[in-house]
Amino acid sequence: MVIERTRTNDGEQVIVYIYLPSIEAGRLALSRRVRRVTMATTDGSQTVEETEESNPVSPSEPLRVVQRSLTTLRRSGSDTYVGERQIFEPDGNGRFVLVRKQSEQTSR
Repeated sequence: MVIERTRTNDGEQVIVYIYLPSIEAGRLALSRRVRRVTMATTDGSQTVEETEESNPVSPSEPLRVVQRSLTTLRRSGSDTYVGERQIFEPDGNGRFVLVRKQSEQTSR
């Protein structure tokens, strides 16, 4: 596993590369890449995460996006935050559709 971090004034980007043994003896192949971008907003933060995976049937093909999520964290009081996460996955036509939505309220 290899992790790259890049920070900016208003956010951060993290990319995680996951390698597994390939069919070629003694070599590792990239099997999954997770890219996470977090940006500060006026009342919290917003994170977009994209997961790409190799096709197990055809490992020579490029990685393809298998999941995308959007997480929003916003202040709802002096020390209370509301978090919402939306998870999207490709349908049979390759369009991303909402498959799950989660909400929670936390205190800091």
